[in-house]
Amino acid sequence: MLNTFIIGLGNPGERYVGTWHNLGFAVIDALAEKLQTPWQNKDRFRGMLAESQPTKTFLLKPQTFMNESGRAVQSFLHFYAKDELQKALAHTYVIYDDLDIVLGEYKIQFGKHPKVHNGVNSIVDTVGTAKFWHVRIGTESRVTPEEKNISGEQYVLMKPKQELQTILGKTVESVVQELIRIMQA
Repeated sequence: MLNTFIIGLGNPGERYVGTWHNLGFAVIDALAEKLQTPWQNKDRFRGMLAESQPTKTFLLKPQTFMNESGRAVQSFLHFYAKDELQKALAHTYVIYDDLDIVLGEYKIQFGKHPKVHNGVNSIVDTVGTAKFWHVRIGTESRVTPEEKNISGEQYVLMKPKQELQTILGKTVESVVQELIRIMQA
């Protein structure tokens, strides 16, 4: 059985907890909790690591800021995959927020990512390819004229409104369940 690598993107620090842009962290935290695997600080990877041995799964939360996620991912994959990066990428899942998808929906696609997402672009630039699994969680919920005037860059750093929390919670749970199925396959 090959290792599975799951990476949740977000920004470190209290200021970003609960924001749209930290959805990757929210999902991977929920996954680690379901797997009952604790987080450990790993300076070597510039991130937090959790290992689930029964499923041979390694979880990473980069502690670089979103725009520098590639540095942490490259260190992490290089350590575990060494000379087999392409093989490892086929079993790598990167979880992140996506404004191209409406709230309540998500997509798990190989090699397909949004045009604009600095965290994903950092990974693609650093590892030299987009050929890994993209776990894209929909965050687009701007409906009023005022909301539509908020730039994507500003919007993802905001916290979701209370009335959207239930939808978001269900989506996070669905993604976690699907990732568990993938890990056990």
